[in-house]
Amino acid sequence: QLKVLGDTTMADPAGAVYITGSVGIGNLTPTEALNVSGSISASGDIYAGEYIYHSGDEDTHLLFQNNLVNLVAGGKSAIKLETSTGKIRINNTNEDLDLEVMGDNGEVILMTDASGNSIGIGQGAAPVTGSTAALTVSGSISASGDITLAGGNLNFLIGEQYTLNNLSSLGHGFNIST
Repeated sequence: QLKVLGDTTMADPAGAVYITGSVGIGNLTPTEALNVSGSISASGDIYAGEYIYHSGDEDTHLLFQNNLVNLVAGGKSAIKLETSTGKIRINNTNEDLDLEVMGDNGEVILMTDASGNSIGIGQGAAPVTGSTAALTVSGSISASGDITLAGGNLNFLIGEQYTLNNLSSLGHGFNIST
């Protein structure tokens, strides 16, 4: 059953309909040009202007602009892809939002701590609470190239802590064993 209220004109003999006002599908009091109560299925493309909003939550949306997509939840930009700058940004609104990358076993394998400006790598990879280290690694480190220390000390914790203040006296390489 089709019930039409308002002005309706047939656009062509094939059956297209032009309606001025609002249309409701499963909704007797539409507030937008088209209100659908229920699921929508499309076998073709769906086009959106600039925003797709979560109903009743105006600060959660997808933003589309030329060569830009931004996922925003609670007013905070979680992921922003902007091809004109060649960047994918996580936490684009500079909030205290941490990033976790999960392994297939459910363990955190990479974590960033936004408030501490630090990164943790490895199983249970949370950066050390209260540490000033920018990088915390849980597990072994392997490098196929040089590891460079630009200023500061090289500290080893092997049962007790050893600090090497001047590595230049060690020459080209060194070994530490207990």
